[in-house]
Amino acid sequence: MDLAPLSTYPDHPDTNCQEHMVAKRSLFSFLILSIFMATLSAPVVLLPNSVSAMERTNPKASKCLALAKQIGASNVWWGRHVGSKELDPLFKWGPSKEVFNSIGCFKTRKECEDWLYWKRTDYPEFSSVRPCRRGL
Repeated sequence: MDLAPLSTYPDHPDTNCQEHMVAKRSLFSFLILSIFMATLSAPVVLLPNSVSAMERTNPKASKCLALAKQIGASNVWWGRHVGSKELDPLFKWGPSKEVFNSIGCFKTRKECEDWLYWKRTDYPEFSSVRPCRRGL
């Protein structure tokens, strides 16, 4: 007795299984293509990290005593930042964090606040900030 392959019988489950696999693959391919096309057609919007970051300069702190001699001790603005950041492990030995602990002195309050902003951004871990004050 010769038997025909199961796929020739229309009511056999294997026939439907193959058709379902083709349908699933087609649907999957269509979904992937749709997502890809939607990604390409979406407008690219580049937002800055922060609006205030664009407005802030990154001033260099002056030496406090030298600045006090130049503009007077009562006119010096100063702030302090203590913080740290993780270092990229170049090697498996050595410190894994860089610690920053400094007092910055400036001619204006804005320079002082901008300096503190950037130090908080650069050294965000264990952040301790002494707000800007006028006068030494």
